[in-house]
Amino acid sequence: MGIIAGNSLPTKIVASLSVALYGMFLAIIIPQAKKDRIVGVLVVVSFLLSYICKDIPISSGTRTILLTIIISMVAAIIKPRKKEENV
Repeated sequence: MGIIAGNSLPTKIVASLSVALYGMFLAIIIPQAKKDRIVGVLVVVSFLLSYICKDIPISSGTRTILLTIIISMVAAIIKPRKKEENV
């Protein structure tokens, strides 16, 4: 369905939808970063590491997945969730 819809839409709209994806991502991150300082720090660290690792000779998708796993693991080790938060 997505391929059919994407092929039926004008090119400008399809290009703007890719920008909308980044907007949705920010809409998810910003409120959480405002509530929890650790999340805000992790977002900034993620941006920096993504920029630093941009020249690694692997695909951008693989790089994003690896950085997500590594940053999540480090965050879980440094600041594990408390027992009562796991509900």
